Amino acid sequence: MDAKIQRRAGLRLALAANARGTQDAIKDESSCYREILKAAVADVGLDTTVAKVLESDPEWASQMLQHIPNLGDHREALLQKAATSPSSALNALRFVPDLGSHRESLVLAAGRDAAPLGNISALHLKDSGGFDCQFTMYWTHAGETQPKNAYPDSGKWVWSDTLLLGQSQTMACRNFALADAPLEPGDEVWIYVSVKGGKDNESPLRFTYDPTTVNCAVFTISGTTTDNSLGYSQISAAAPMVKVSISGNQASCSPDEVVVHRSTDTGVQWHMETAGYQFTGIDIDADGVQDFGAATISSDGAVMTVADTVADLGTFMYKVLYKNTATHAPGSFDPGIKNTD
Repeated sequence: MDAKIQRRAGLRLALAANARGTQDAIKDESSCYREILKAAVADVGLDTTVAKVLESDPEWASQMLQHIPNLGDHREALLQKAATSPSSALNALRFVPDLGSHRESLVLAAGRDAAPLGNISALHLKDSGGFDCQFTMYWTHAGETQPKNAYPDSGKWVWSDTLLLGQSQTMACRNFALADAPLEPGDEVWIYVSVKGGKDNESPLRFTYDPTTVNCAVFTISGTTTDNSLGYSQISAAAPMVKVSISGNQASCSPDEVVVHRSTDTGVQWHMETAGYQFTGIDIDADGVQDFGAATISSDGAVMTVADTVADLGTFMYKVLYKNTATHAPGSFDPGIKNTD
C-alpha cells in the first residue's frame, strides 16, 4: 500500500479513537512507523493498537514487530498477520529477530524474494528523489552482519559519493570490505541508503557475492526525504562491453581502447561480431599458455566474460583467444587494456 494511503488510513483510525498524539505523529511527515506506532500505544494502549493493526495492512504488523518492544502474547498474532503478504513477510524475515516456528510460513509467503536473487559483484544506485543520498553495502560474514558489527561507527564504513537528483553510481562489492570486516565469495550482500536529513532505506532483497561474475544489482531510490522507496530493477553487467570483429584472421575492437575502472568495473565482456568465429579463452601475461577457468564463455562462443579476479587488475595483461569454427585455426590479440583506479 502507498505510504500516503497508509497515513490516511491511520489518521482515520486515530480520529475515531480521539488519539491526539497519534494524529499529530501521522500529520508530521518526518514521523515514520516507529514514532506513529509508539504514539498509538501511548494514546490507546498496546492491546487496542494491536487489535487495530491486525485489522489493517499486513505491513503495519511487520513494522510493529520491528519497532515496538515487549509485545508479549501479541507477537504470535502479528507474525501470522505479517505472513499474509509477500512484502510484509519479507520485511519480517529480514528485520525481525527470533522468528522461531514462524520462519517457514514467512519464507513461503515471501516467495522467491526470500532467497538470494542472484550472484553479483557490484551495486548500482540512481537517485530519483528530491534529496541527496549515499549508499553502502551490508553483508553477512560468518553469521555476523558487516560492517556494522566490526565498526559500529558508520563514519568508518565505505560509502558512495553523495548523489544528487538524477545522479547514479556503480561500486564494486569488494570495495566495501574493511580490515576487520572481510568479504568472501558466497556472503549474502544487500544495499543500504543513507538519505540526507531524512529516512534511511535498507533493502530486504539479498544477493550472493561472487567475484567471478560481472553482474550488478541495479536500484533506484525515489520519493521525499521522509517518504522514500528503494526499488530494485534488474541485474546487469558492471563491465565495459567490447565488440570484436575478425577480418583476414585479424581482430579489431570497438572501442579500440579498453579502459577498466577498478572502483566501478568488475571485468570485461567480449562480444564476437563476426560469424564463424568463437572465443576460446584468455592467455594471462601472454605466456603462450591458455588459462582455463579464467573466463566464462557462452555456449555459442559469442560472449566471453573475464572477471577481474583472474589476476590483479593493476598489473596483469592477457591476450584474447579465438578460433575459426570451420577450420579450427586459432587466433589471438592483445586488447591493450588500461587499468585505472
